[in-house]
Amino acid sequence: MEIIAEISFREVIKLLNFRYQVQDFCTELNKVYKGGVARSSSVKNKGGKTKHKPFVSQALYDANKKSDRDKDLIACER
Repeated sequence: MEIIAEISFREVIKLLNFRYQVQDFCTELNKVYKGGVARSSSVKNKGGKTKHKPFVSQALYDANKKSDRDKDLIACER
């Protein structure tokens, strides 16, 4: 049981460190945020139907807005 808690803690730290890093490729960002990252919860996808709901974070979107090809305020949507 103690090992599981240690692994979970490491994963939480990894995710917290990842949240504010600028990611170069959508494939890397999508490993953690499968639906991409939206700037706010009210944005609508302009690119068509997606498989996953985006994670909402203004700071993370702003750090990765260069990956928003269609400028719909969702970066790396899938």
